[in-house]
Amino acid sequence: MNCLVDINVDIGEGMPNEAELMPWVSSCNIACGGHAGDLMTLQNSIELAVAHGVRIGAHPSYPDRKRFGRSPMDISIEELESAISHQLMDFKIGLKSTGAALHHVKAHGALYHRLAQDPVVAYVYLRKVEEIMGHCIIYAPPRSVLYEMAKNEGFEVWAEGFLDRRYHRDLSLVSRGSSEAILSSPEEVLQQLLSMIRDQKVANIEGDFTPISARTFCIHGDHPMSVQILQHIVQAASKHEIVIQ
Repeated sequence: MNCLVDINVDIGEGMPNEAELMPWVSSCNIACGGHAGDLMTLQNSIELAVAHGVRIGAHPSYPDRKRFGRSPMDISIEELESAISHQLMDFKIGLKSTGAALHHVKAHGALYHRLAQDPVVAYVYLRKVEEIMGHCIIYAPPRSVLYEMAKNEGFEVWAEGFLDRRYHRDLSLVSRGSSEAILSSPEEVLQQLLSMIRDQKVANIEGDFTPISARTFCIHGDHPMSVQILQHIVQAASKHEIVIQ
């Protein structure tokens, strides 16, 4: 029996390979100007997604272009709320100008990880998403604060697994500062995907497996092997009864 899988990728971040990535994915998360991009790149990315029939998601972040949104920021709730609002409003402008439809919202980087643990920030985030974007799909870490809160608030939530990152036993991602953080070979990534789909578990660096149930799976666009990894997964999909859609 075929297993339906959504594979998502981050775009609008200034990477030179974005057009090459799009034929191999089913969803994308487009930077809204917080960690990368601006209104022009946002619109260009939306048009690229539409051309390839790829579902469109907003990708808000901490307002931290210097560190690409991947480091925690010590800013007030009010500042964060304002940053999320501006990014989502720009995204809404981009959607309107292109006539495209929003599929989901997925936070980026350090904000994504904070939302997984902090109920105050998760509440503010969901309130702004609902206010500006309505009840769209939320991509969130499985069993996280954000996942449970979004479900309770009436959002459809897609739990997310990461294809190119290694996990700790508690399903947190290994820090990018560690030499063990990134899966580099296409075959390693495929095997991690198969483990999450078939067995609903993922290897952790502590040496065993952690249960995980995910509906969408992320590959980072700035991974140096991202195109090759996606091609390998798609080419192997039918053999393993996977349908990417």
